[in-house]
Amino acid sequence: MKNCVARYAICVILILVGVSKAGAVEITVTWTGTGGNDLWSNANNWQQLVVPCNAGAVEVNVIIPAGAGTIIHDIAGSCTIKSLTLGNSTLTIPLGSDLIVLDLTSIDGLINSTGGTFTAC
Repeated sequence: MKNCVARYAICVILILVGVSKAGAVEITVTWTGTGGNDLWSNANNWQQLVVPCNAGAVEVNVIIPAGAGTIIHDIAGSCTIKSLTLGNSTLTIPLGSDLIVLDLTSIDGLINSTGGTFTAC
């Protein structure tokens, strides 16, 4: 009986772990720069009207195309995204802002830290 209960508990744990991983939603957000400024935090600068930063079970892939100019990552504190594709543009990370990229990253432009941190895992 104890073996049966132990096996059942292990199966429940494995199922829950699988469900939490399978429950992740992945979105791709593309910079347009149509929000009237160069701020990352302005949802109107993104094609999907979403400020990219992973939240809960949402993983965000970010695309900043070539020719986008300079984008200022003005999110206070730490912001994690799944991936970053940076075309021939500049991403500035000011003091007090940290950008963490978890997966595939393609950098053809410039990342300019003015006191903030950029981490690609």
